[in-house]
Amino acid sequence: MTCRNKKTFNDNATLQAEKKGFTALGKHLKLKDRTDRTVIAVRVQNEPGIIDSNRDYDPVPVKMTSSMNASGTGIMFDFWQKSGSNKSGAWPALFSWEAGEIMTTWS
Repeated sequence: MTCRNKKTFNDNATLQAEKKGFTALGKHLKLKDRTDRTVIAVRVQNEPGIIDSNRDYDPVPVKMTSSMNASGTGIMFDFWQKSGSNKSGAWPALFSWEAGEIMTTWS
């Protein structure tokens, strides 16, 4: 298992506890859903890139700024305009205090 945030999985005991919990969840779902078979997937983590941080400090994708510039409308466009309409940079530079929420939405 690869984890960039060593604070989260810093020892084998934590990893084993996570595995045990997820395995128990899988067994429970299999037992309860064996007839109807309605569960098709389980998502382990739904907040990509923001463990121990409220935002991603990588550059905002060019595709996003190009799309906003081309459309000229929308809530993200409005936040981008209020923050100075920078064409490139990290999320906080392009979206100010809204950066964390916008980055999560884009992800």
